[in-house]
Amino acid sequence: MSNRYQFYFSFCALFFLAAFSTLQAAEEKEAILQAAILAQPSSQPTQFQSEKIQPGHSVKLAVVVENVGKAKSPAGTISIHFAFAKPLEKGPKSLLFETESVDLPSIEPGRSVELAFEKSHRWPSISDFIRQDWPLREYQAVVTIAKQQEVIGSLAVTFSAYYYPAVRKELPVKFILTSPSELAPSS
Repeated sequence: MSNRYQFYFSFCALFFLAAFSTLQAAEEKEAILQAAILAQPSSQPTQFQSEKIQPGHSVKLAVVVENVGKAKSPAGTISIHFAFAKPLEKGPKSLLFETESVDLPSIEPGRSVELAFEKSHRWPSISDFIRQDWPLREYQAVVTIAKQQEVIGSLAVTFSAYYYPAVRKELPVKFILTSPSELAPSS
């Protein structure tokens, strides 16, 4: 009977080690991207601070994408959407604004890149802010890699006499390299 338990224990230990090494190998192939979205006034008198944006003015958008994973990220594209936050982002009339798509280069682990967008976004008057449900919307950094779209960062906008960038979230998304030509996103 003790030989049976020893065999069973040995088998379980081998199975555990094999599963652990497979998970560790997969972890080494992960590129984890996250983004911080930046909104700056396009043109405003110098007397205003850069964080204060008057209603009716346009903002230029930029994004800083960082690879916090252990593998080089694959190249793709990135754009910024202004839409409802999850779980309403796919609903009708969610998307109010979208920048052009910009090429996202491959990023080494621990590195980041800053990308600017040419298309500016005009922030509304107070009545439009309420009517268009701006408090429920946010800027979303949307990455497309291997035909998969993932949100890797967001920036909300708040209002109090001026518009201010509010809560900024960096949402790390894992991209596991299954083969050189394929990429499978994972959360």
